[in-house]
Amino acid sequence: MKKIHWEDLDFHLRRISPPWSEPQYPGWISLLNEVSLHQTGQFPKTDLVSLAPRITSSQESQLLRICLWLLTHGAFYQNPEWSAGIIKILNSVKELASQVSPSLFLKDPERREEIIRLVLSAMNLPIEGETEGESQRRRESLDSLARARILQETRASQQRVQAIREALARKEAEEAASKYTRE
Repeated sequence: MKKIHWEDLDFHLRRISPPWSEPQYPGWISLLNEVSLHQTGQFPKTDLVSLAPRITSSQESQLLRICLWLLTHGAFYQNPEWSAGIIKILNSVKELASQVSPSLFLKDPERREEIIRLVLSAMNLPIEGETEGESQRRRESLDSLARARILQETRASQQRVQAIREALARKEAEEAASKYTRE
């Protein structure tokens, strides 16, 4: 199994061009067919596209096209995990696009590394110089979905703390008023 330097894929991703990077370009299925034909020598099986979640928004389409651009790199040539990897990518894109703007995956170095590691993981390809455990921990540290969950939990916790403080302040005010009327 070949190992890949994620930096090579980062360089490849920074060279992205239209139609791969256009926000409004609708043709992700034709790009999937093109990449699949180039990398595997055959079009994807028809069930592959039917298994895909409905890619409905332009953000989902753009993020999927970014992933497909990564898959044009020679590292993915004749990968035996191709069909299973594409399905994993299709399923990941839907949720990820709802949390992070696809343009960040092109501009921000950490988001680029995140999408690269997502594609490598989906295609079951290791990164040169990393054990599987190290790779998994790095991917988890970059995970935008986990960050969004943590932020949401933090906001909910802060709201609960604020509600408790307000309730305590009201109770103290009521007790002070009650003590005043008794005296």
